[in-house]
Amino acid sequence: MPYYLVTHTSLIEALDEATAASAAMENLRVAEKIPLTVKLDDEHITHIVVSQRPDDRPGLEGDGAVEGTGLSDLGAVAQKTAPPAGYHRLPINAKITVLLVACLSLGLVSGLILSQLSFESGHDACAACKDSSGV
Repeated sequence: MPYYLVTHTSLIEALDEATAASAAMENLRVAEKIPLTVKLDDEHITHIVVSQRPDDRPGLEGDGAVEGTGLSDLGAVAQKTAPPAGYHRLPINAKITVLLVACLSLGLVSGLILSQLSFESGHDACAACKDSSGV
């Protein structure tokens, strides 16, 4: 089973690093939806938005009791979106290469078809060809 690097990025305005980290954790704790980046390697990066159920989030009134954070649910969502065993997605540069080759091939084939059609229509209208064939 592979290891995934799961990260969340927040832009927080704060006086220092500790305050920014605390604010980010509070935002994650009360957020309905949490954007995550799941990275298998440099070429396999997936962006996922995970929703927390309202009962998984602590109340906003601040009663002091911390309920479940839904972290087990987050792991289940990440596992559902992971590719099946033995399945490997093409890296983005391979996808671009395949797309370019397909476009070039389509362009060449359509160019050959158009040139053949224009040659045949131009060849029929050629007066010299009509004279030489005796028609």
